[in-house]
Amino acid sequence: MARDTYQWFMAMAINRPEYSGSARGAYMDAVNSYAKYARENGMLDSTGNESMDEYRAGQVFTDFEDNVLEGLMSEDNSAYGPKAQALVYIGRRQPEWDWPVGETPKQ
Repeated sequence: MARDTYQWFMAMAINRPEYSGSARGAYMDAVNSYAKYARENGMLDSTGNESMDEYRAGQVFTDFEDNVLEGLMSEDNSAYGPKAQALVYIGRRQPEWDWPVGETPKQ
C-alpha cells in the first residue's frame, strides 16, 4: 500500500527517539499540533506520487524539527518564550499577545 505525504510525515515522527522516550506525550502533542497546521496549509497534501510524497514529507518534517519541535516541548510558558514563538509559527497564537501560554488574558 502506498503512503501519502501525511503518512510519511507520521512515520518519520514515530521513528524519532523522542517517540519512545519519557517525553512521549509532549512529543506527540507537538507532532499532532504541527500536523494539523501543515494539513490546514496544504503542506501534507498528497501528490499521487509516493516518491514525491516521501520527499515532501521530509521537507515538512525538517521544518517541524527546525522551527517548532523544541518550542512546543518547552516547559517555558512565558508570553514570548519558545513555546509561545512555536505557537505563533503554526498560527495558534498572535505575536502581540503578552500573556503566558495557557492563561486567559486579563480584561
